[in-house]
Amino acid sequence: MKNNRNQSSNRAFRVNSTVFGCPSVEVRKKERRFELAFEGLRYYDLLRWGTAEAEINKKSNLTVKNDNKSALYTTKFRPETKGFLPIPESQIQLSKGVLVQNDGWK
Repeated sequence: MKNNRNQSSNRAFRVNSTVFGCPSVEVRKKERRFELAFEGLRYYDLLRWGTAEAEINKKSNLTVKNDNKSALYTTKFRPETKGFLPIPESQIQLSKGVLVQNDGWK
């Protein structure tokens, strides 16, 4: 089964995907990016891998179309939040002091 996976990876990515029988980290990242392309998980992968700030900040002047109108959009990573989203204030209040707001959102 491992050989079939390697053949599939080699065919898909045109690289030798194994080092000592295991896929390299870069190959696994690339596979995951393609396999889960429209699942909405890439942002969390970038946070986990520690590459979110670099990847997000290199996206600039993206053309976005809405209602047949084009606009330029630039993304910017906010390092003060470390990529975490804010905890809803209602949840913090319901926790009675157990939860505190994530850094950068206070």
